[in-house]
Amino acid sequence: MKLPILLVLLIPAFAAAQLDIDVRAEAALLINADTGAILYEKNADLPLYPASITKIATALYTLEKASEKLSETVTISSNAIASISSKAREKSNYTVSPHWIEVGGSHIGLKAGEEVTLETLLYGLMLSSGNDAANALAEYVGEGSMNRFIEEMNAYLRSLGCTQTNFLSAHGHHHPDHITCARDMAIMARVGLKNPHFRKIVSTVTYKRPDTNKQKATTLVQTNKLLRKSSPYYYERAIGVKTGHGSEAKDALVAAAEWKGRTLIAVLMRSEKRQYNFEDAAKLFELAFNQPKLSKTIVAKGPQRYSLKLEGASSTLG
Repeated sequence: MKLPILLVLLIPAFAAAQLDIDVRAEAALLINADTGAILYEKNADLPLYPASITKIATALYTLEKASEKLSETVTISSNAIASISSKAREKSNYTVSPHWIEVGGSHIGLKAGEEVTLETLLYGLMLSSGNDAANALAEYVGEGSMNRFIEEMNAYLRSLGCTQTNFLSAHGHHHPDHITCARDMAIMARVGLKNPHFRKIVSTVTYKRPDTNKQKATTLVQTNKLLRKSSPYYYERAIGVKTGHGSEAKDALVAAAEWKGRTLIAVLMRSEKRQYNFEDAAKLFELAFNQPKLSKTIVAKGPQRYSLKLEGASSTLG
């Protein structure tokens, strides 16, 4: 009787043991974006306010629905740029529209009637954290309805495995019911980095915004200081993705880095200072990139004769 021949290959892999580090964020997660292995976690399922890292989801869903239409022009509505003060929103007990952008919040100065491409809006969303850009994208993808966009985006996020996420706006201004967790944000970032448009946008440091029928050309600058060479927090292996800040959310960061064929994603939420997130993300990346290599055994197609578990890896993401 002929015995089946098992083809076995040994390829390099990397240890996935929990890293020995204490980050200052209230919640954190570090994953290998290629394998989904969780390398570090701290309160990763704790529901928290995300502030502007919400815009990762907005960009992700926009690209899911309109990645072939980035050169298409959007006409900005007055509804997309309607505003309210944070005090007035709080005083209303959050009964006013969650879509209204807050006075003094980040924006790219969109004006009613302005004609802007989807591509420019995405850069304004992810580099300058434009709340007005978020609403403009939501209106476009929602075919005139931001409520429709949010409903569809939440359903899309659930389909990805984001079970703790409930978003009420495309920009992330505070609302008691607008929540997510570090694990869900890592899932979003991991999916986003598989999209070449998303990956290009979030790794861009400056973007020359073209002139429009309402504004002169300007330059948009990345808020993620891990990407900016002039910043004391510059990290040469960083490739994205988004910062967030709010009085209730405090400081949040979703960051990604790539080195020697590996891509890592770090999520840090509710830090007391923005600089802590930049510093701790870089430390997490460095520790993980310097983990020792292991051997990983791959078999050819057919019945699997054994199982393999990376030492120290308690689980994977998604």
